[in-house]
Amino acid sequence: VYDPACGSCGFLAEAYALMKQHEQTVDDYDMLQQRTYYGQEKKPVPALLGRMNMVLHGVSAPNVGRRNTLEENIRSMRERHDVVLTNPPFGGTENRQIQANFPVRANATELLFVQHIMKKLKVRDGARCGMVVPEGTLFRGGAFATVKQELLEQFNLHTVVSLPPGTFAPYSDVKTALLFFERPGPTREIWYYELPLPEDLKKFSKGSPIQDEHFAQARELWAAWDA
Repeated sequence: VYDPACGSCGFLAEAYALMKQHEQTVDDYDMLQQRTYYGQEKKPVPALLGRMNMVLHGVSAPNVGRRNTLEENIRSMRERHDVVLTNPPFGGTENRQIQANFPVRANATELLFVQHIMKKLKVRDGARCGMVVPEGTLFRGGAFATVKQELLEQFNLHTVVSLPPGTFAPYSDVKTALLFFERPGPTREIWYYELPLPEDLKKFSKGSPIQDEHFAQARELWAAWDA
């Protein structure tokens, strides 16, 4: 399980909590402790907090390092992963030297991360990703359209969940969406769901944050669609 922008390792810690329930043998234990969770973080403090968070959640040897993920040239990648879970930074820009690591050059960090993730997933049935993107990623043209075409042709983008305003408040007010895709492609049908706001809210906020219960209907409808 890989998070290329792991921050404080929330996704990896939750993945461990889920997978630990199925741990049965010493080999399972060793696998979860040493060879399952991988993360990279550009900023030093979040990288340190991420390692601490994994240890506190029970992973004694997390593979979490400090590095700018986008410095890796995706044309020469060797290490690949079964699952990617991530909320990469967006709204930022990268210089031309970083952009040269990608076939489709763009200064938008979110688009570079999409390309990185597509390359990082193992070339096998069932390799899959769940990620957060700015909703504009779905509709913009130019370099965005080129990358989206590759995503639709090489992967099965089966689910898009549009999130309400304020989902990531107070850190960002950018409207976001969840993308879920897997191998093999191509994409033939996409389930799209727009998560509604509770009737008493105009937007989510720090004082009224989004909760797991708000996804109950989405999970129910998705299960019926996927059956």
